[in-house]
Amino acid sequence: MNRKFLSVVFALLALTAFASAQNFVACIYDDSLTLTTTCGGSTPLPEGTMMTVYYDANSNGPDASDQPGTVCDQPPDCPSGPPGTLNMNQSPINGVAQGIGAGMFLTDPCLTSSGITPSPARYYLVINYPANHPTIKWTSSVFTVAVGPQDVRLVNWTCEVVGTPVECTPTRHISFTPNPPVGNQDQDTCAHLCMDSITTICVGPIPNASRFPVVRIFAGCLNDTCMPAAGWVFDTTMWQFTQQNNNNYYCNTISLGPNGVPGCVTVDLDFVLPVEMGNVAITPGDNAVNVAWTTRSENSISRFEIVRNGKLIGFRDATNSPTGHEYSYVDESALNGTSYTYNLVVINADGSSQTVATQAVTPSAEHALVTEYSLRQNYPNPFNPTTSIRYDLVEKNFVTLKIFNITGQEVATLVNGERAAGVNIANFDATTLTSGLYFYTIKIGNVYSATKKMMLLK
Repeated sequence: MNRKFLSVVFALLALTAFASAQNFVACIYDDSLTLTTTCGGSTPLPEGTMMTVYYDANSNGPDASDQPGTVCDQPPDCPSGPPGTLNMNQSPINGVAQGIGAGMFLTDPCLTSSGITPSPARYYLVINYPANHPTIKWTSSVFTVAVGPQDVRLVNWTCEVVGTPVECTPTRHISFTPNPPVGNQDQDTCAHLCMDSITTICVGPIPNASRFPVVRIFAGCLNDTCMPAAGWVFDTTMWQFTQQNNNNYYCNTISLGPNGVPGCVTVDLDFVLPVEMGNVAITPGDNAVNVAWTTRSENSISRFEIVRNGKLIGFRDATNSPTGHEYSYVDESALNGTSYTYNLVVINADGSSQTVATQAVTPSAEHALVTEYSLRQNYPNPFNPTTSIRYDLVEKNFVTLKIFNITGQEVATLVNGERAAGVNIANFDATTLTSGLYFYTIKIGNVYSATKKMMLLK
């Protein structure tokens, strides 16, 4: 520990510490013993693991009757105020951030009492890991604090196991109820994860591969005797379609991370369509019809088919991008004055299909595909969090389409390359941005530029 560093800390705190004769400021630290995720283990406790300061009320060492130290409740004497701020009785493991070492700490801010210092002022630290259902408990030796600033170096700790998982049988299959699932279904199911380094969970059976589960994982299960699992690696993008006993399943591999513990998790299953559509524009032109569409997400689909009057006339292969894509198709065999009905059809990986748009149009000379360059108003507007922006090109050209915030800072580039003549659509996902006014600017070669504004409301 850098004692010179602590001296600087105390110098900064001295005026506050002596503002009241009963105050104390205790910078508690551990720079010699690595606190680990298991008793006698080698993996340090993660940064941010909380420790709690307990008051040894009976001066007899740690026991069940002791309570956490009081919180700082008298601003401005408390460095981190306001009333109720936990700067007297809690602090995180921060040895990596402080440069001391993983599994060590220096309380920052230093623990402060601005009320009456008890006599004797005996305290100790307790760390439960994991915090929501401890499997181990670290307890420090008792230390005594005095009035004024001081540093307290802890070197003695005890570790004990305070919880033991029940007999664990790993969950291998999660069944839908009703079966087969009907429509979009949201279901919570309890799954048991054991000490296997790798386990596989399959969900189903499902009628076909045209829909797939979006999965969220939460530690612990309601009304279950199993301890909450923690530290498991669960990649929700890696579901694989498989057939077992003539039934269809989606399966995923889950692995135990370095700080993981066995137990229970809540598996939230949201059974959704494999493609989430954005805007679809089927517009007549001069002896042509333009079909343009965007997606917000894709998974396990093969292609999009363009059907005119019941006959397949073209297709576009799907990208299966989790963030969506933009597509277009021009039917140059359409004749002016003839009415057509167009269907945009999604073909899934298993061969099943669904029609996502239908439009009747009549091309004519007055409906030339594009007669001028233009930037259209985004739709929807206001939006949350996704919207689509249409722009029209008279001929193929190099296009840049960028998004700026109210201060003029660029926050996204939607298009930066050549685009085909006709109607084009770009998706904008503002999930990571805050609500407010934004601007979008287009530059088409050296022939056109424009700026419009849009409103994000969350």
